[in-house]
Amino acid sequence: MVTTNPKRVMTPVDRKEMRVSSRSFWTDDIWYLDNPKPGQKNVIYWKYLLPDGSWTTDPENFEILESFREAFWGMLSDAGWYGTTLAVGGMENIATGARSLFRWMNYRGLRSVGDLTPVNQNLYLEDIPGIVVYGNDFYGERLRDAEFEPDDFEVEEDDETADVDASQSVEREYEETYSDEDEGEGEGEVEESERDQLTWSKVTARIKPIYFLFAQKAKLAARGFGFIQNEPFGGRRLNKVTGTIAKHTLNRIPPLPDEVVGPLLRIAIEWLEVRSADILAMQDLLLNARAEREDSGNYLTQKAGRVKAALESYQFLDGSNIYEPWGVKNIGGLGQRHPAIILRYCFNRLRDACVIVLQYLIGIRPSEVCGIAGGMNETTGLPTCVGTIRLRSGFMEAFNLISTLSKGVERLRLEEWSLACRPAGSTHLPLTVLALQVLERLMSPWRKLGGYDSMIVGLTLAHSFPYSPANIEPVSVGFLGKHLKIFITREVDFSGLPDKSHRGESLVEYRKSGGRNISARHARKTFAAFILETRASLLGAVKDHFKHMSVSTTEGAYFPQSTRMRGDINSVGTLDSVSMFMQAVRGRKFVGRMAEAVHRYFSGPEFQGNVDDNDLFKKIKAFVIKHDLRIFFNDHGKCFIKVDPLASRCRQATGTAHIMMTKPDYTVRSPSMCGGCAVFAMDAENLPFWKDRTIRYASDAEAARKDDREHEYRVHLARAQQAEQFVKLLTDFEDDR
Repeated sequence: MVTTNPKRVMTPVDRKEMRVSSRSFWTDDIWYLDNPKPGQKNVIYWKYLLPDGSWTTDPENFEILESFREAFWGMLSDAGWYGTTLAVGGMENIATGARSLFRWMNYRGLRSVGDLTPVNQNLYLEDIPGIVVYGNDFYGERLRDAEFEPDDFEVEEDDETADVDASQSVEREYEETYSDEDEGEGEGEVEESERDQLTWSKVTARIKPIYFLFAQKAKLAARGFGFIQNEPFGGRRLNKVTGTIAKHTLNRIPPLPDEVVGPLLRIAIEWLEVRSADILAMQDLLLNARAEREDSGNYLTQKAGRVKAALESYQFLDGSNIYEPWGVKNIGGLGQRHPAIILRYCFNRLRDACVIVLQYLIGIRPSEVCGIAGGMNETTGLPTCVGTIRLRSGFMEAFNLISTLSKGVERLRLEEWSLACRPAGSTHLPLTVLALQVLERLMSPWRKLGGYDSMIVGLTLAHSFPYSPANIEPVSVGFLGKHLKIFITREVDFSGLPDKSHRGESLVEYRKSGGRNISARHARKTFAAFILETRASLLGAVKDHFKHMSVSTTEGAYFPQSTRMRGDINSVGTLDSVSMFMQAVRGRKFVGRMAEAVHRYFSGPEFQGNVDDNDLFKKIKAFVIKHDLRIFFNDHGKCFIKVDPLASRCRQATGTAHIMMTKPDYTVRSPSMCGGCAVFAMDAENLPFWKDRTIRYASDAEAARKDDREHEYRVHLARAQQAEQFVKLLTDFEDDR
């Protein structure tokens, strides 16, 4: 590719001693940024392989690398033209997009940001679908050696890290025994369900860096680097540019169907209630066997031998042993591996099970799970994050979770979430409280080793347990999301799911993917749907529980159409819809472009024949709920926009036609427009409107003709003719009744 950037003289700037955080310098290959918000990894990797075989840190790539660093660093403090500064927590996802842009520039032969001309910007847009869908394969054989992205690199091995051979212990826990087919998104985009989806967030992440580079062009120019001369993409806004690639992709995460969430929670609860006691007991044995001793040696191999012997001698509560725990052969696909490896697998799954219980039964965000502080209250015997209160009646005791709220607030603050209740005086621990207690016991030794305050920490060894604090890390939202997928893949079997749920929801994708399409965000949606479907009047309580500023936020994002329809089946609009469809089954005729579809569908055998009104009502009611087919009734007819939102003429007229736009646009809608709309129909009930319209517009047109001003009333004449045609059709149907 020919570049257009003129030869420039770079201004020497010494950045070697410049700090970007308490842990990192400007020239470091990895920036560990300071951020108090829990659940955010806050790491930017600057060294990765490029399509031409070079590394980003090689001398020939110096200008682009430094330009990217200048742009990102500048966006944290002064967004300039862009207007909004970057939050540290959002840097990692944008860095993923920057990596795509950097590699693409190298692939296309661009040597400077100044080479991102309008022509090359448009070429990048054309290539983004291939980059997202095919990943490194987009570049052919050039990146086959880059098997892992930078955020998947291994940590350096510690001399004293494991209870098994060192060769088995150098991988990061994030990879575990998770196969390439099983692996989910990288941590920067972990909430997407599939690697090859061209989603709005993935496209946006890859386009944003160009806007940032333009916003920081003064910094690039000051260093003598090339810069983008004019506003990117011809001055179009980011969402408009993204829309040209991912036009109809929305981040709408539905609640999980009962047939999916049921098995998931059943397995998680089994790990928590049945298996946790054995796992905690074996962890105590491991820690005791690794303790310093005078009589049996303290070399790593000697400690590993003691660990192996202790775990092999442990008898499970059900009588099984470490090689077939709870009667499960080949658990985790580990076979007869070292007992410490099997224990580590069980450790991971118990942690995941506790997190699943917390997210699905409390509805807290992954970041709020990461923000839970560790520690045990010796007085109550509960984790310090659990508070209790006697309710006013005096008969019940309530439990509250204390964690850090970081989303939607300017500053971090502690908040409380309702956990559970129990009868006053009872010693029974509700499931959510038990999950926190087990997590505290499970994580306490490793949290103390790493010197962290958060309840949950990550162990960076794949197969065993660390000795060094260097192998303990805070967990991130991405970490939780990735291990949710591992838990589902290894422990939950969706192969027997039918095609449809009992409510008519499709289960095919859950069955085909083995649950890989389930993300961490499903938990909150499923929790809200269960509460609000049970009792819609609890919407305000859910709003308070979710710490939303407005009930409209809760209603819009967490009270899905299917739930609202089930809750509102007795509303006038819904009952009218059911009644109208019943009349269609019983032979009522309709006029309009939607009429044929209504007649064709309701002539099917499931609605015809010897069906009494009660059974018919139930069938049509289920049909309306399943497809959210409430009709918008007007004097002039019925709007079926929910059947095909993209075909709506009023939405097309305002440029807002979209699969999610399921209400008419009342700002432009008119009877004439509706009359020719593909999702509109009329019946005899609308005849009075069209008769009146015919008389009114015909008289206006006739008066204009007499005054020789007929040309001024051509619209009136056209409307009268249209109305007259509808009157004739509707009258014919009325006469046939």
